[in-house]
Amino acid sequence: MPPTSIKITKSSLPDGGKSQMIFPETGFFKQVINGEPANLPSPAEVRACAQGPINCERPAPVAFHSLGLLVKYGPSLTTSEAHCLWAVGRHLKGRTPVPELYGWRRDGKDLFIYMELVRGQSLEKRWASLTSMERQEVCTQLRSMIQSLRTLEQDPEHQFIGMYRCFKFCDSCLFHCRQFCWRKDHRYII
Repeated sequence: MPPTSIKITKSSLPDGGKSQMIFPETGFFKQVINGEPANLPSPAEVRACAQGPINCERPAPVAFHSLGLLVKYGPSLTTSEAHCLWAVGRHLKGRTPVPELYGWRRDGKDLFIYMELVRGQSLEKRWASLTSMERQEVCTQLRSMIQSLRTLEQDPEHQFIGMYRCFKFCDSCLFHCRQFCWRKDHRYII
């Protein structure tokens, strides 16, 4: 039996137009630190903890290990990334793991996305040391996750290719790997 599809509508997503969206029901806010409820670090605190260049389109994410928190930020981030985490986490919980989204905040041109810090080694680092059987198991798990992702569908009344809120389609792989030219509202890859 094919999996049941899950329709995602614009109205079912958090309002991406808001400069700040916090999800107080998430695990982060259930933490108590020094007798006080946990608070998300301010943009200034995130920037102060940043490693590497911070005056770029996508600075390196900042990890707050003691809080179990990762913050991605920069002027090129959009709330569409937060929406993806939120939708997958909410609708595919237990089938496709994603970091829990705690909220987002805009500060000047930078968007800050606050999410769960996933601890452990990346698959990229572990792959070479995995046995053939372990690699097969990873592939089986990934296949299941991809099948779950394919159950998510757009609202049939509002279909588009691109990001939520109908921003222009921007695939970084295409933009960085190909040369484009424009002609009468059509994009051509050269």
